[in-house]
Amino acid sequence: MKKQSHKGIISAGMFGLAGLILASCAAKENMTIKLQGNPSTGYTWNYEFSSPGIIEINEKSEYTGKDGVTGAPSNYTFTIVPKKEGSTTVTFSYARPWEDSEPEETAQYSILVGKDLSVSITPLKSGGTE
Repeated sequence: MKKQSHKGIISAGMFGLAGLILASCAAKENMTIKLQGNPSTGYTWNYEFSSPGIIEINEKSEYTGKDGVTGAPSNYTFTIVPKKEGSTTVTFSYARPWEDSEPEETAQYSILVGKDLSVSITPLKSGGTE
């Protein structure tokens, strides 16, 4: 396991291309989780918290294909915004919202927020359909 103690980015590619990383940052620094997807297929990343209120997530997507190319991937960036001390688990699910089936892919992270609103992230399941 690698450890980072600076501004953190945790990346996970589609279908389990990323390894597990333990990351932490001091208060007032941004931590982000980056996941890849392909919105032209109807799939999107959704998330839920085990303990709501500890963090909020700001989401941004960036198209990575050439202009006009259908089916090119996008990067989804989820910025962790600490709200209060505590811990939560965030589970990301890559699925089509209108289908009633298991997600194509999931990623799960344990997030710990300190008294000073510092953030530590430990991937529990990073991408893939394990």
